Amino acid sequence: MTIELQNLGDAQLSREIVASIEHALSDKPGEWRVSIAGSHASENWEMRVEEPNGFERSYTWRMLPDSISLRQFAD
Repeated sequence: MTIELQNLGDAQLSREIVASIEHALSDKPGEWRVSIAGSHASENWEMRVEEPNGFERSYTWRMLPDSISLRQFAD
């Protein structure tokens, strides 16, 4: 599992996001890649999930949700 966070600006938030991602994908086989990037120019956040089979999903939020349930992205 590879997790990449960029421009989040909050160390505690980054730790919580990594823990949530690790928990959501812990029982999923294969190599997962997750990247979340914030923008200094706007409040937009982008998340990209690459599955082991090569399928890729992308999501954009106006603001990062207070509670991220990443399990829905891994199902």
